[in-house]
Amino acid sequence: MRLTAPISILICLAILILPAHAQVAAAISGTVVDPSGAGVGAAKVIVTNDETGATRTASSDESGNFSVLSLAPGPFGVRVEKNGFKAAVRTGIHLQVAQQAVVNFRLEIGEFVQEVTVAEDAPVVNTTTSATSGVVGEREVKDRSAEDPSSRSSGVVGEREVKD
Repeated sequence: MRLTAPISILICLAILILPAHAQVAAAISGTVVDPSGAGVGAAKVIVTNDETGATRTASSDESGNFSVLSLAPGPFGVRVEKNGFKAAVRTGIHLQVAQQAVVNFRLEIGEFVQEVTVAEDAPVVNTTTSATSGVVGEREVKDRSAEDPSSRSSGVVGEREVKD
């Protein structure tokens, strides 16, 4: 009987932690195509976290599609390799919480040792959903409260009593 309480607590914690991880994890997906636009299957896709150096590897399917899930928010780079093509590299991909970034690659015919690098500073456009979202920092919340004192109070804002 004494052992069941700690086991129950561990199970409850696991149930609470797993959905929280799923809400913050980001993903990178996309398509790898050749110069004619046809999908390139079995291309090696290497995703690197620029802060930690940790890498994740995936392969494109027969249509050229790939997906790397459960990535921590932060800066990433993606490298795609396939024999008979120049390697392609995309850098400057900054993932936000729960973002599903779409990064497509068009491989050029050439030697495997040759490389095409594209540096991105602009955010990756999410074409998988129509939702609009963003991350609001603590400073923005404080600035907003300082500009509009009514944003700090609850209830009706902007009404005044009018006397005849």
